[in-house]
Amino acid sequence: MSGVSPKLRGARIHGPLFVESVTGDVDLEGARGLDLYIYNVRGNVKLRGARFRHVYIDTVLGEVDFSGGLAESFVAASAEGAIRSRGAEVRGRLHVLSSSGVLDAEGASVVGEVLVDKFRGEVSLGVRAYSLELARVSGAVNLAGAAAEGDIYIVESTGDRLDLSGAEVGGRIFILASRFGGLRIDRPQIFKSLVVL
Repeated sequence: MSGVSPKLRGARIHGPLFVESVTGDVDLEGARGLDLYIYNVRGNVKLRGARFRHVYIDTVLGEVDFSGGLAESFVAASAEGAIRSRGAEVRGRLHVLSSSGVLDAEGASVVGEVLVDKFRGEVSLGVRAYSLELARVSGAVNLAGAAAEGDIYIVESTGDRLDLSGAEVGGRIFILASRFGGLRIDRPQIFKSLVVL
């Protein structure tokens, strides 16, 4: 679909779906399908409760809401506004690249890695994941309640606060070349896992 603002709420889509060059909202709430590719949207992308094998989003000026959704992989790049995936289940990787605004993945479950690279704004990742990596983030980082089987990396990031309260980590927490105005930790075992360079 090119230039059309699709409203496919609850639809079952057989085969890949490409949505590109849209001005207006893309409504795929509750939709199901194979692969979803969304490019160049000026409006909101509504994917609440949607189920796709792979979701790839590139260049959105507006809100992307994948809350309660299910996918094997979720990648969002060049999104300006908000990216929400509260309570989503991602069976592979969740990547957010070169974006800004608000990133909210509270309560999401990710079997693989969560990667956030080049994000400007508030990041809230109270997720369960194999590993978390935040690189070149500029803004407040809230990892309260996050659980990582492996390591958590925070690299070349700055902000007014880093919240690790309630966080659980199977490996280490690496804070590399980063500066935050404040750090919140409420569990003594987190100090044992913390590596700051």
